[in-house]
Amino acid sequence: MGRLAGRLVMAAFALAVFVPVRGEERFSAERAMAHVVRLAETIGPRKTGTAGEREAREYIAAELGKLGLEVRRIPVPRVGTALVGSENIVGVLKGSLPDTILIGSHHDSRSSDVPGANDDASAVGVMLETARVLSSRPPVATILFASFCAEEEGLLGARQYAASQDLSRLRVVINMDPVGQREIFVSPFPVAPPLWANRALRQAAGNGIPGVIFDPLYLLVARSVAIPFGADHQPFMEKGTPAFSISDRFRTWTYHTSEDRVSWIEPATLESTGRAVIGLVRLFDQNPAAAESGPGDSTYVILPVAGKPYFIVTAAIYVLAAVVLILGALWWRSFWWKAARRERRLTLADARRALERAGIPLALAILAALASEALSEGLSGLRFSWWSHQGMHIAQGAAFAVAGLAAGWRLAAGRPAPDEREIYMVMSAGLFSLLGFVPLAIGRPDIGFYFLLPAAATLGAALLRPGWAGAGGLAGSIPLLMLVGPGNYADAVGFVDLSPPAWISGCAMLVAGLPLALGLARSANAPAGPRAARAILCAGLTAGAALLFVNLGSAGYDTLHRREIRVLENVSLGSRSATHATVRLKSAEHLRAVSTSLPGLELLDTRATERVVTVEPPDALLEAAGPLLSLAEAGSADDGIARDLRVEVVPPITIDRARITLRSTESFKMLDDGVWITRNEFSRRHVYADDVLSDSFRLSGHPGQTVEVDVLLEMTSDILGVKVRADNSVVRWLSTMTWHGSVTL
Repeated sequence: MGRLAGRLVMAAFALAVFVPVRGEERFSAERAMAHVVRLAETIGPRKTGTAGEREAREYIAAELGKLGLEVRRIPVPRVGTALVGSENIVGVLKGSLPDTILIGSHHDSRSSDVPGANDDASAVGVMLETARVLSSRPPVATILFASFCAEEEGLLGARQYAASQDLSRLRVVINMDPVGQREIFVSPFPVAPPLWANRALRQAAGNGIPGVIFDPLYLLVARSVAIPFGADHQPFMEKGTPAFSISDRFRTWTYHTSEDRVSWIEPATLESTGRAVIGLVRLFDQNPAAAESGPGDSTYVILPVAGKPYFIVTAAIYVLAAVVLILGALWWRSFWWKAARRERRLTLADARRALERAGIPLALAILAALASEALSEGLSGLRFSWWSHQGMHIAQGAAFAVAGLAAGWRLAAGRPAPDEREIYMVMSAGLFSLLGFVPLAIGRPDIGFYFLLPAAATLGAALLRPGWAGAGGLAGSIPLLMLVGPGNYADAVGFVDLSPPAWISGCAMLVAGLPLALGLARSANAPAGPRAARAILCAGLTAGAALLFVNLGSAGYDTLHRREIRVLENVSLGSRSATHATVRLKSAEHLRAVSTSLPGLELLDTRATERVVTVEPPDALLEAAGPLLSLAEAGSADDGIARDLRVEVVPPITIDRARITLRSTESFKMLDDGVWITRNEFSRRHVYADDVLSDSFRLSGHPGQTVEVDVLLEMTSDILGVKVRADNSVVRWLSTMTWHGSVTL
């Protein structure tokens, strides 16, 4: 009996170990990658309305159906004045509650030339694999797995869904776009993400998910400049539904180009995203209140400490401001009491001397670093010679900066020192406080935080011991110094062409660094002697020159860091005398060593970043038939006779999108979606590709009224035969053709 019991126990143990238990499904990067390969490689480009996009919809619907989910195909024929002709695909994993959580992605790609592996097959792959994992142990809430159409045309699929569906039971929208390269984070577009979204991601990633970042700079940038990106969570935000998007640090030169291929997708990033999304679903399923914003959360900041993000809410920033005032009052009372006993006082002469002693070394260090970059640019002929070797160029700039610091140190040592040494402390804390309180006064406490923190640290250290003031300011400045790293700057250049002139960046560094330099000058006992300064100067110059030589021998761009060239071709076709075409080559980098097939531009050897030329259109375009315009009687309108205007164009090449615009010097009526509207101008977009562009408009106006008709075709290919070539570069095309015609009512 005992032996039998032992065998039963062993059998039960074996079953527990080797038999899959429901609820133990894990996210598989291999499965998600297989979906990406199917969408971006097997199917290929998925421009809205193409056969590829239709095949992608069928594939997604079939995969959701295999998991036992209810599949809803929601037609999107039109959104506003845009004709779409596609579908949203939604898989429903029903829970025991009617509350829903939506996981979003989009299946279309930018054009018929863009495979869209990262944007956004990566998110669709993660969504399908997430559906498989969650279906093994369904949450309490109902989960909606949505693949939206026409995202690249202005979020049209998501806008139609948000406008037509009942969102009252929708707890939260978790969108993904894109999620296949490098690190992931809560997207800072179209606006800075809400605090609850970052807190939720931190909690979901708390179990050791790698590759999840919380970059404080993204918050500041999103609140300061308009980010030229959007995602499918935006229409839900506009409806008041809690929503956010997860994105990756994609390589900018793959975005919306033919280089957005499967080979650049990283399975580890797919896995990190999938695990994070599953954790987010479990969090919002158990705690719906996790998607609620609290008061004063709109201007929070992120403070990374030992690799962990801490969120400083607005109220805490104002508390920090109060602490700075209190510490300042305590320190001033302590200093003034001591100064009064010594019969000393602060003077303007002391302030000038302190600025000279601290500012000259800082200014020369900044000038030397900027000169290092200018020297690299001048000798290499590249505007961003550091693009593919950022670490080496930072080392080069640092070496030259050390040399400049040593020179400035000796130069400042010859200047008279302040009579009252505490002037350094007063000016350091005062400038930090000024730079912190001014943003508070204009409603930007998030910027003020990065200066109030070193102000508090400087004052606190000085209260403990005056000589510690510089160390305190340095410690408090670490978050400010960490804001702009080389990767952040490269992203800023790639995303929004943010590359300020040297004098602007130099002045900004001088203003931000001067308070710290003053604090360090207070802590320094004495400047280095002439020999030490000369040794440091020679060592810095030698190291900088050696690094400059090495960096000049390295390519500024390589297979992982490519120059992006944008080519804008515009062809206007009317009568032959009015026909003209222009080509504009544009890049954040210099156009040096770029070759084209244009006469006189076989090889560009210029440091300009933009070039515009007028060319002769090919005969194939000149011979292309213009818009066929026809009018037909269409009964009567409210106050006259209506006519049907038919516009038909046979494009000479495949188009990606089109716009038909009607305009007149006098008002006319048009029947739009069953309603007569009165306009001087009306446009209708076609976001799908077709062999023939045709549309009909029912118009009403007075007899003899002239209506102008403009047809604009947009393509992402070379229509003029420019044939741009350049090493380690990616060419992004945007070509337009316009026709003009008119009819008389």
